[in-house]
Amino acid sequence: MANDTTAAERLKAGDAVRRALDSGATLEAAASAVGLTAAAAKKARWLASIYRGQERKQLAHALSRLTPTHLEVAAHVSRSRVELLRRAASARLSVRALREEVARVAAVESRGRAVVEVLGGRGELERTRAALERYAAFPPRQLERLLDGPNGEVVRQLAAAGNTLSTRLASAS
Repeated sequence: MANDTTAAERLKAGDAVRRALDSGATLEAAASAVGLTAAAAKKARWLASIYRGQERKQLAHALSRLTPTHLEVAAHVSRSRVELLRRAASARLSVRALREEVARVAAVESRGRAVVEVLGGRGELERTRAALERYAAFPPRQLERLLDGPNGEVVRQLAAAGNTLSTRLASAS
C-alpha cells in the first residue's frame, strides 16, 4: 500500500491481516496478501484492534480524511479519541497539530481535571482570522451590510474580543 493510504484503508488491511493470522497464516503471508511489509501489517493489525465497533462507526466519515498516523497519535488517549479525530478530520489538522492536541488532552486525562481548555483547532483559528481580515478590508457600504445582516452581532463580538486580546498581548510584551 502506498504512503497516501487513508486511515479507513489501513484499518481494513488490519482486519484482513487479523483474519489471515486467525486462520493460521504467518505474518509475512498475511502482510503480502494485503500489500504491506510485515512491520506495517503488524501496525495495521494493532490499529484495527484499537479502533473497533462503535468507535469505527462514530468515525466512519472521518476515516477517509485521516491517515494511519493520525490514528496512531490518537490511540494514546482513551476518553476523547473519537472527538479528537473528528475534529482533526474536519479541520484537516496535520499529524503534528493533532499531536499537540493529544498532548493537551492526555495531560487533562492523567490529572482528571482541565489544565488547558481546548477551544478550537488551528484550522478553525486560521479560518476565523482570514474572515476577520476580509471583513476589515470591506468597503464601508459592504461592511455596513455585513453588520446589518444575520451575522453582524457575531462579527461585532469577534472584533471586540480581538481588540481585547490585542490590548492584552501588547501589555504582556
